[in-house]
Amino acid sequence: MSEGKVPDFNFICGIFRSREAGLLSAARLEGLVAARDFTEALAQLPEGRFAAEARKDPGAGATEAGFRAAVAELRELVAKYSPRSELNDLAFLPWDFHNLKAALLQKLTGKTVEGLFGPEGSVTVTALTVMVESMRFDALPKPLAVSLERGLVAYYEAGKDAQAFEISFDRQKSLRMLESAASATPQVLAYFRNADDAAIAEAFVRSHLARVPWETVQGAFAGHADASRLKELYPLKPAEWGGRLASVSREPVRLLLSAAAAAPDPSAPLLAQKRRVLSVMRDWRYRPPSFEYALYYVTRTLADLANLRLVLICKLNRIADAEIGKRVIDAFV
Repeated sequence: MSEGKVPDFNFICGIFRSREAGLLSAARLEGLVAARDFTEALAQLPEGRFAAEARKDPGAGATEAGFRAAVAELRELVAKYSPRSELNDLAFLPWDFHNLKAALLQKLTGKTVEGLFGPEGSVTVTALTVMVESMRFDALPKPLAVSLERGLVAYYEAGKDAQAFEISFDRQKSLRMLESAASATPQVLAYFRNADDAAIAEAFVRSHLARVPWETVQGAFAGHADASRLKELYPLKPAEWGGRLASVSREPVRLLLSAAAAAPDPSAPLLAQKRRVLSVMRDWRYRPPSFEYALYYVTRTLADLANLRLVLICKLNRIADAEIGKRVIDAFV
C-alpha cells in the first residue's frame, strides 16, 4: 500500500474487526445501566479514548470531553484509511448538520442553550458559529451551503418560523445522505432509501397528530416521490385516508401510513419499522471487508459512544435505571 493510497476496505475493516471485542454487548450495557452510581458506571467503561478522558476529572465536563475525543478518533481513522469518502460523509456529515442547525437556531431565536453542539464533523464548531454570527457562509462546504439556503428559504416563506427552518434543514440532511449513499453501493442506497421512507412516514404522522400547519411542515417532504400526494392527505383525518393511500408510490410509506391510521397508538408501527430498517445494517456485521461492514462498525461504535455518554450523564443526574433503559439505543446489542 503506497503512502496516501488505500486500495480497498481490507485494511480499515481489519482494524475494525480487531476492535469488535470493545463493542457494547447487551449484558455490558445492562450492567452500566444498573450501576449504583456514576463512579461505578465510570469504572465499568470499556477501555479506550472515551474512558481515558472521562476518568481524568470525573464529572459532566470530562464525560463530554471523552465522548468528543472518541468520536474524533474514529473520524480520523475513517479519514485516513477509508478508500471511499462516502463512508466519512454517511457517518459524520450528520454532525455538521447538527452543529450548523444548533448555531442557526440560536441566532434565529436569540436563545442560548448550553451543551447544544455535538462532536465536530468536517467543520469546527468555532468556524460555524463565526459564520452564523456574520451570516456569511462563503467557506461552507457545498452540501451544507445548499441545504442551509433551502432551510432559510423555508424560514422566511413561513413568516420567520424557526420550526419551519429546522424541519426543512433536517430534510435537506436526509437528501444529502441519500446522495452520498447513491455513490456508495446498491445495498447502502437501498438501506438509506428505506430509512428515508420510515422518516417521511413518521414526520407525516407526528406532524399531523400535532396539527402543525402544512406551511410549516411541508419542507419535511421536499424531494420525496410522494410529496404532492402527502400534501393532499394532510388536511384529512386518518380515517379518511383509506383508498387514497393507493396513490402513494413508495410502498413503505403507504404501508406505514395505513398501519398508523388503523393503530390506537401510531408510535408502535413506526417504531417497528425503524427496527426493521436497522436490522438490515445490523446484519452487515457478518459481511467480509466491505463498505457495508465498515459502515455498520462505525455506526455501531457511534451508537455505543452515545450510550456511554447517556448513561454517565443520567447517573450524574440520579435518573432512575428504568428511565435510562428507555433512552438507550439498543438496536445493535
